[in-house]
Amino acid sequence: MKVKKVWRRIVILILVFIAAAGGFVFLSGRQERSEQTKSEGMPQATLPVLYTEWNGRMMNVLHGYVEPMEAAYVRDTITPVAAGRSLTLQVCTYGQTVTGGTISVYSLDGSRFLEEQEIAFTEKSGDFSVELQLTALLDTGTEYRLQVELSTEKREKIYYYTRIISEENLHLTELLQFAQNFSDASLDKEAAKEAIAPYLLPSDAQTNDSFAYANRNSGFATITWEDLSMRRVQDPVWHITEITQTQVSVTVNSVLECVDSYGVTRRFDVEEFFCVRWRDGKQYLLAYERNAEQIFTGNSNCLVNGNIWFGIMGSDAVEVVSDKSGDTVCFRCGEELWGYSRSKNEMIRLFGWKERTADLRNDYDQHGIHIVRLDEDGNVYFMVYGYQNRGNHEGTVGTCFYRYDAKKGTTRELYYIPSNVSYQILKEYAGKLCYVNDDNLCYLLYGNGIYSIDLDGSECLEIVRSVRPDSYAISADGSVIMWQEGNEDSVSDVIHLLNMNTGQLTELRADEGEYLSAVGFLQNDLVYGRGRVEDIVVEAGVQTVFPLYSVEIMEMENQTIEETYRFDGIYVTGVTLETARVRMERMQRTADGTLEPIGEDALILNDAAETAEAARKSTVDARMRRCWYLDIGSKKDADTMQFSMVTPQLETAKTDRSIDMPSGHPSEDSAYYVYGYGKLLGIHGSLREAIREAYDAMGSVLTGEMENCWNRDSRALAKEIAIGQHEAVPEEKTLAEAIRIVLLQEGETSPDCERQLANGASPLEVMGQAAENGVENLYGCTLSQILYYLNQGQPVLAVTGDSTGVVIVGYTTTAVRIYDPATASVSEWNMEAAEDYFAETGNRFAAVRKK
Repeated sequence: MKVKKVWRRIVILILVFIAAAGGFVFLSGRQERSEQTKSEGMPQATLPVLYTEWNGRMMNVLHGYVEPMEAAYVRDTITPVAAGRSLTLQVCTYGQTVTGGTISVYSLDGSRFLEEQEIAFTEKSGDFSVELQLTALLDTGTEYRLQVELSTEKREKIYYYTRIISEENLHLTELLQFAQNFSDASLDKEAAKEAIAPYLLPSDAQTNDSFAYANRNSGFATITWEDLSMRRVQDPVWHITEITQTQVSVTVNSVLECVDSYGVTRRFDVEEFFCVRWRDGKQYLLAYERNAEQIFTGNSNCLVNGNIWFGIMGSDAVEVVSDKSGDTVCFRCGEELWGYSRSKNEMIRLFGWKERTADLRNDYDQHGIHIVRLDEDGNVYFMVYGYQNRGNHEGTVGTCFYRYDAKKGTTRELYYIPSNVSYQILKEYAGKLCYVNDDNLCYLLYGNGIYSIDLDGSECLEIVRSVRPDSYAISADGSVIMWQEGNEDSVSDVIHLLNMNTGQLTELRADEGEYLSAVGFLQNDLVYGRGRVEDIVVEAGVQTVFPLYSVEIMEMENQTIEETYRFDGIYVTGVTLETARVRMERMQRTADGTLEPIGEDALILNDAAETAEAARKSTVDARMRRCWYLDIGSKKDADTMQFSMVTPQLETAKTDRSIDMPSGHPSEDSAYYVYGYGKLLGIHGSLREAIREAYDAMGSVLTGEMENCWNRDSRALAKEIAIGQHEAVPEEKTLAEAIRIVLLQEGETSPDCERQLANGASPLEVMGQAAENGVENLYGCTLSQILYYLNQGQPVLAVTGDSTGVVIVGYTTTAVRIYDPATASVSEWNMEAAEDYFAETGNRFAAVRKK
């Protein structure tokens, strides 16, 4: 049997290698299972933390890195620099001595070096501080990059990163005080009547059944914790995430405490986000969010009514996996990993860095834990990705893969993939797919590639080289991944499938003249649609609607079709997957050949499989509102359960088990990073999808090179762009003329737009070929969203028909200014009427890309 297993693994690797068609091997520190290991407890954190000071307020806690990072991708905080370019830094050393330091200032993209100076810290009460006087001239309102290198008695170099901005007339002190008053008042109902109530916008659409989440639309009782009598037990930690000329975004992290309905004192990690604007001497609250999560202690208090009690937290805050027998349950809760055995009636903490102390280094939450596999013997494969708070990888960002051995009671590190970007970015490219099959092969989605890692030897094989961030889906059991090539503005005739149990790569191909559109997985069944190329709706040279004449549900084990939705003359234009239902938006062909919307329809699967998540349930408590718990199928009380707060011993190899991988993030222009609510919200391949997400979050969109290409900062109340004199053209030539004017206005060459359009080129193709840095595809954005470009002094093209177009050249609070090439004149349109008009013509906008 052992020989058979070895040969099976060899065959699988050969097949995967052939199917990969050019995949290559990364090999770093390959080790055999006979290698020597050492067992030890979790080492204590050793790196100091760095603070910045603003008007006596300590904020922007910076955690150290032991290797240089790709600084443009470490943008968690922004630090104000006071008038006179002064800056105060403080180091909390936890008993160490700072022996030296250097600060360096760069342009935000790192292309320009501005200054470097050595700094000498002054010790006071065991901590070290320095008041800096920057020598570089900083343009007001421009962001720069600050790198601090520290040397201690234990480390030669530790790196810290933040953005900086010159603070002149930003009213930062007042805006921060507003946020503090609001946060403090949430714990004081009387103070809240003045500090909070006027800024709330209660909405019936916002549920108030849980304290886990609140925003401006929540009720006053929710914001003020109703009758829980919450109180702070630690000083809040402040981080400034964005600063502009008119507003500031800040997060506040606190630990709160109350007594619950069972008389037990519970503590909660609470994070608040504020976006506050200053205008005409007043503060305006633009956005507010609060997330609360009960701290899981793992002691006897975690048992309520015979169930493991999580209490107040979000519905997705706990990941639960059970083995096939249902005896062993493994769950991730609050950056810790726990296991429970029903037969042994025992719970143990499998992994965690927290120690219930005031040490910020242990509580730093910039990492994630993902349960990969729980086998029938109780062994757990899991990965920890992000900033490594403690241990032999302390001060690095990476992905560490572990195996907990239930018989030995130890946790072993199997491999480590270092990275040089922040956790916020790494989490988008690691942890989404990780699967271990019976042959001990681990499949990992990392960056834009899929890799196979032999856990018996740390060999890494690239299976697929390019998987777009928004092009793939994974089955519920994690064993199958599917993806497509191209982008959302094009079609593909193939769906790629990788079965990670067998290592087999297969393809679904469309018939000639047709295309396939993958939707995703309904549990473990693949949902996709078929369409005809001739049915695609093309407007002004751009494909805008991709009708599907058939929607199919495929069972993956044998790749057989279980359900088909298909009716003559009916087309599906949108598909949404629910637990056991496929919802479809539909259109039908009219007598004149056009498509018009009709009512929705649905496919309902009565035998949808339940997952292990069914064990996680919620209940509504009279005081605590919605609370979550794990149904362990037992009514045993706390006295009979065995609790272990000791993390298993770590087994680490005496030799390096690191695997070198690509950077783990794309830098091409097609990737758009959305920042909002104080964090990275997502990465999109489409600018319009990125803008949509950022718009609701009062956020920003950055390119793959971390250059700002859109934000919802306060814009000027009015803007007008002078475009000079031009001759009027016939109506059917207005699109070509509008493109020409936009290009000339931006200093680009003027091609023969009319000829290119007549030859079948789209407006985006014409502009993209002429503009040095390309074109911003704003098709699908709303009028209010594209006003950002006008505020930046850029005219915007609006395509209104196959051969017609106008140029948007200005706006006021109530109107937009439109240049019509047919009349060679500018007119004002009412803002609401203009929004309706452009929506009816498809909201087809474009602008020249700036660098």
